Amino acid sequence: MGEERLLLRTLKNEILEVITLLELNPSDFEFHRIKSSLVNGCVVSKMYHKPTKYYFTFDFDNYSNHYIIYFPTEEGKKYTKLANSMEIVKNRLLDWLMVIKREISVPDLWATIIDEKKLFEVVSGVGLGNELFTDTQQKYISEQLQLIKQNLIDTQELIGEDMEFVVAKFDYLENALTRLGQYDWVHDVIGAAVTIIWGIALAPGPAKELFRSLGKIISHVLGGSTYLSLP
Repeated sequence: MGEERLLLRTLKNEILEVITLLELNPSDFEFHRIKSSLVNGCVVSKMYHKPTKYYFTFDFDNYSNHYIIYFPTEEGKKYTKLANSMEIVKNRLLDWLMVIKREISVPDLWATIIDEKKLFEVVSGVGLGNELFTDTQQKYISEQLQLIKQNLIDTQELIGEDMEFVVAKFDYLENALTRLGQYDWVHDVIGAAVTIIWGIALAPGPAKELFRSLGKIISHVLGGSTYLSLP
């Protein structure tokens, strides 16, 4: 069996503290044992971020100097370099974690466009009419819009201009219930969802949830026969 140069438990605990401070999910990370890229027969630690498949390798050279390999850097490149001290290793690890936080916190605009297209295709395929909403429909939809709006404000901790922006979009949709036909209103809902996601830089998870929530309202408008569910 080859030599093992794995991370000490104390360092793993330090890493966990940093992950927690950055408000990343610890369960998204895992450590693997891999062969060293520099020392034959040596086993070292490699850290993975499972959702993105990004990695950070804690390697060594033949002289026991730290050698780190990780992807990505802020520029989206692979970093491979000797590190003269554990302090440098920790600093580069922090850089890597900050990139992960940035990447999972920004909206996936391409995914948003795809989800928008899916909703448009379903609605267009059903052949929804453009008659006005009944009083019962208006009441139900208005209540659901209020719940979705408040949930978005609470979960995203929106304040100031961001909160005013979201409130204005939902107020528009609610007011439009009395004057727009069903087809026109549904298309406005889809457009408003995209505008909100982009306007407050909603992360991919909450963005998908917003589409799902509004999709339930659209399903109700379609008579409940079509349930819009995005993967």
